[in-house]
Amino acid sequence: MELFKNKLHILTDILLIGALLAVSARLILTSGKTAERVIIFNNGKKNQYLLSENRVIELKGATGDFVCEISDKRVRAVKSCCRDKLCIKNGWIRTPGQSIICLPEKIMINIPEEEPGYDVLLR
Repeated sequence: MELFKNKLHILTDILLIGALLAVSARLILTSGKTAERVIIFNNGKKNQYLLSENRVIELKGATGDFVCEISDKRVRAVKSCCRDKLCIKNGWIRTPGQSIICLPEKIMINIPEEEPGYDVLLR
């Protein structure tokens, strides 16, 4: 029984170390990517803005006004008429692949990846 517990602890340690290495590698590989632009989808319309140009963008959402801000190569939702304000609580985004979505307003703010990566490759 004691031998089984030792093997279980070793296996758990190996899995934990592997998971930590995978998370660390992911953070290191994605931290160097810089975004150039942001795409805002608003009621089926697509607008692109450069992240290098600081600005405030006022949009008409499905239920009211929506305001987002681009500053210091990052973007955030500032004002929304939605009930929970989850889009505002999301805060700043700056890394390719990140998004802010406001379902009640039907607005999505997306920082696209310049080189689309693969999540899974099947043969």
